[in-house]
Amino acid sequence: MQLIPVKDHAEGRAAIENKTADAYASDRDILIGLALTASDPARFALGDRYFSYEPYALMLRRGDVEFRLAVNRSLARLYRTGDVLDIYQRWFGSLGTTTALVLATYAIEGPTE
Repeated sequence: MQLIPVKDHAEGRAAIENKTADAYASDRDILIGLALTASDPARFALGDRYFSYEPYALMLRRGDVEFRLAVNRSLARLYRTGDVLDIYQRWFGSLGTTTALVLATYAIEGPTE
């Protein structure tokens, strides 16, 4: 096996498309975006193995407690009710079923209000 350095994500995807590389590793959400914006998304597959957990966050204005609370409550409701799965399927469903790790993350992030 040989590692091939690339300058950015677009070059990594191009290496897969041009068959100069067999795989490209990055944050899963970035890989999903690269696949979905390719000329033929069906040519891509995501590996089942996770090498790390990469949490995402939303940045809010410091001190805006009411807005932060509204966002946290809305996100918690989406996770708790399972509505987040509909959103996930809408945007990422073409890449396969929701993994157990994603489901577990939603369960953990959906605390009661």
